[in-house]
Amino acid sequence: MVLKNLKWLALSVILGILPSQISSYSTQIDTIEQYEFKVKETAFNLGERIVLRVHYGWITAGEATFEVDWKSSKINHKNCYLIKGLGKSASTFDWFYTVRDTFYSYMDKESLYPVKYYRAVHEGGYNFIDEVDFSKENKIISRKGEFKVNEKVHDMLTCLYATRCIDLGSLPIGKLIKVKIWLDNELYELGFKILGREIIKTDLGKFKAIKIQPIVVADRIFKDNDGMKLWVTDDRNYVPLRVESPIIVGSIKADIKEMSFLKYPLTSKIK
Repeated sequence: MVLKNLKWLALSVILGILPSQISSYSTQIDTIEQYEFKVKETAFNLGERIVLRVHYGWITAGEATFEVDWKSSKINHKNCYLIKGLGKSASTFDWFYTVRDTFYSYMDKESLYPVKYYRAVHEGGYNFIDEVDFSKENKIISRKGEFKVNEKVHDMLTCLYATRCIDLGSLPIGKLIKVKIWLDNELYELGFKILGREIIKTDLGKFKAIKIQPIVVADRIFKDNDGMKLWVTDDRNYVPLRVESPIIVGSIKADIKEMSFLKYPLTSKIK
């Protein structure tokens, strides 16, 4: 169902875990931590707003919006960015399957890891709310209980924004970066691989883009998620421009609709 996949396609910008055929390979692997400790400047501003249109062919299924709040927040004595993710089905499809998903993450400005995470899911007749506290050492606390962890982990939103702070443009083709994400009270080991550069056409014009392939992990072996691809601007902003993944019939896509209050000049746009 196209609309039922709305949330997952939007979050594919972050996670890359839509099902597809997979094939194993081996190569040099880096962890996101190796890069985060080198981050001196973020790739985003307070007030940044990114909107992706989710569509199946010419049919608009909904939108995914990512925002950085204008004001910094203080959570558990840490100065934080408030990152928001919103998934919404198109009004013309609400009668069939309504999606109103809200994700908030308080991201520590110094470490770029989450301090607190809030998620409210409203999909059709299904409603779910969760809050996750990442502030305790070696422990994650959610509404489902307490979970022991031995390392730092990201939530869905902080993973996207921390990854954008890596100098993606300098990574060689084939380079793999792995990252661990906490979702639905489970720890997922995911990653991405740099495929190269392309010029893509969007509703906002033509852009030079970096093409990325999400990676899933099974039994500690990294495997290609062959069907799914992600394109980000080939400049210092690394804004997601397009996500594409096949479904049983055709493919479902998320394309850039709006971006505003970017931190750096949009030098990837072709005039």
